[in-house]
Amino acid sequence: MLTSKKNELENIKLIIFDLDGTLYKLNAKNFLGSLIYRDMRQNSINFLKNKLNISENEAKNIFEKILINYNYEISIGLEKEFNINRYEYFGFAWNLDANKYIKQNKKLKHILALLSTKYKLAVVTDAPKIWAEKVLIRLDIIKMFRENIFTGESNIRKSFGNAFLAIAKHLGVSVSECVVVGDDKQNDIDFAKEIGMKTIYIGDEPYEQSDYSIKDVCEIDKIFGALT
Repeated sequence: MLTSKKNELENIKLIIFDLDGTLYKLNAKNFLGSLIYRDMRQNSINFLKNKLNISENEAKNIFEKILINYNYEISIGLEKEFNINRYEYFGFAWNLDANKYIKQNKKLKHILALLSTKYKLAVVTDAPKIWAEKVLIRLDIIKMFRENIFTGESNIRKSFGNAFLAIAKHLGVSVSECVVVGDDKQNDIDFAKEIGMKTIYIGDEPYEQSDYSIKDVCEIDKIFGALT
C-alpha cells in the first residue's frame, strides 16, 4: 500500500486530518472502548442528572436511548428530545483533561511542521471545539492548523458525510486537491473517496478501499517523501 504514487499527489494542496485515533493513538480498538469515551459518558450522565433533576439510573437510561435512537449523535438527540442547548452539553461532557489520555509526540510535531511548509493543514472531528483544542494543545500542534480546526457543534459532521466537501469549499480547494487521513473506514475514508478525495487510512491492517494505508500517522512521511 506504500508503493510510489507520487504523480497522484502532485496536485494536493490540502491535507485533512481526523483527530481522535489519528493524530494520537487511542488506548482501545475504537473510540467507544476508550477511557475518553468512558469519562465523557459519565460526564454526560452527571449532566443529565443535574439538568433534568433525575436519578443516575434514569440519566443512564436516557443517555443509552439517545445513543441508539440518534446513532450516537448525543447532542442532537438531547436538543430534540429535551431542548438542551448542545453548547451547554458539550461544555460539560467534553471538559476533559487531555493530559490524562494523550502523550506528546515530538516526531508528529516535526512532520506536521514540515508538511505545513508545502500544504494547507486542517483537522476535523465530530467532537466539540472544547475537546479538539485541548488535544491539539496537549500535542503542541495547534499552531499548525491555525484557524483550520473544524469541530462537531453544527450539523456539518463527518458522520453525516457532509464535512469534507464543506471544508474544501470553505478553504477554496477542489476535492481532487485534498487528501484525508483517518482511522475510521466509513467516516474518514469512504465518505472522502465518494466525493473524489485521496485517502490515507491508519490502522493495524490495510484498508483496500483507501489509496494508502499506514499503521501510524508518523509514517505519513513514507507517502509524501522523506520529511524527517
